[in-house]
Amino acid sequence: MTPDTALDALRRNRAEASTAKQQAVLAALDRLCADGNEVNISTVARAAGVSRQFLYTHEALRQAVRLENARVPAVH
Repeated sequence: MTPDTALDALRRNRAEASTAKQQAVLAALDRLCADGNEVNISTVARAAGVSRQFLYTHEALRQAVRLENARVPAVH
């Protein structure tokens, strides 16, 4: 494997891992909402098995959490 090929493989792997994490976040968000659980960055990150930083660095995911948080009444 040439260095360029190895680098391309690493980039492809990182992109696939990021996509899998994003899908895990959206699935966790759906589960939390369906079960009537509290929805915020921490609960979604925990349920998805990702860091909070991952959510903070992905604007679309952060917005999805914010929108669901505003839509679902708070659990007390």
